[in-house]
Amino acid sequence: MYLPTFIDSSVLMDNALANPNNHINNHGPSLPPQTYTPGDMDQAIEHGNWEALAAGAAAVINHDNNNNNNINKPKKSFPRINDLLNQHAQQQQQLQLRKHRLSNSTSSNIPSALKQKYIAIDCEMVGIGPTSTKSALARASAVDYDGNILLDTFVRVPERVTDFRTSVSGVRPKDISVKNVNAMDPEEVRNKIGKLLLGKILVGHALKNDLDALMITHPRGDMRDTARYKPFMRATGRSGGKLRPRKLRDLVWE
Repeated sequence: MYLPTFIDSSVLMDNALANPNNHINNHGPSLPPQTYTPGDMDQAIEHGNWEALAAGAAAVINHDNNNNNNINKPKKSFPRINDLLNQHAQQQQQLQLRKHRLSNSTSSNIPSALKQKYIAIDCEMVGIGPTSTKSALARASAVDYDGNILLDTFVRVPERVTDFRTSVSGVRPKDISVKNVNAMDPEEVRNKIGKLLLGKILVGHALKNDLDALMITHPRGDMRDTARYKPFMRATGRSGGKLRPRKLRDLVWE
């Protein structure tokens, strides 16, 4: 049996410790790193396989170092649900306070006769048809200048709905079911909105979509569309470019 000298053993051990992944020996078992057991190391000693023994020691060291690195690695921190709820509540309070200040600063100086000329509407639509690209009226709302609700109702959709768009519209299947006694038929909603808009100035965001869903028209000169109002629009491109409408939720926060 070949036994390496003390010097050879020292060199082999130094090489193995320095490069535990590259150890090669024909004398006794030679195992890959991080797979050594006490029995394997005893067998390596019995056969004089100093390189395997050194590699085993190096593998143990590497394994301990990896464990230490994992232990010392900082844990990721995530916000608590209570903190998120409190943050949302604070944002809602700030929004209500902003609305209250705006109402007190502007509404009190406007004559009642002028306020009565304005009505704002908003509609929610669902998708119908094979590709869900065609829209059908699912909810209609109308308020006066001071935000008092004039109409707010779900609308029964007689056709098969292929996309409720709940994440955007908030509409659920039961809201527009033909069995919902609290919902209105499309023609009834159309007539009510039409009567409210007679002689009024219509305010809204992207009014063309709402009017198309209601299947009604309104004089262009009596429309105030926040999606088409240039100071509210955003220029695209590096050097300005074409003006694009902004989302209503962004305008509200400003």
